[in-house]
Amino acid sequence: MVAACASNEGQTQNRMNEELLKICRARGLTEEDLDEFVHDAAASEALPQVNEEARQSKQENLLSDASQKASRINNKGVEAQVEYLVEQRGFDGARQLLEQAEHGA
Repeated sequence: MVAACASNEGQTQNRMNEELLKICRARGLTEEDLDEFVHDAAASEALPQVNEEARQSKQENLLSDASQKASRINNKGVEAQVEYLVEQRGFDGARQLLEQAEHGA
């Protein structure tokens, strides 16, 4: 039963990601068009740790790590970017970002 639920969740996630990828294709969005969204999401993900850290050097390291993570995701292409945006913003949040993204901006 647990395996069946996990399988259904994976299929649902795949369908949602595919729907978002269709938005990207329809709007002509490329990796470069989503780069900044991924960097913003990675920085937001790191902020709780950054805010708890008193040392500025540690804060800078945490933000640098977040930037490097975003770069790794961005280098993997649109599919990885969409997957990460869904993880960080949820399906609706990711869809809103994609709908406001500008090709070539």
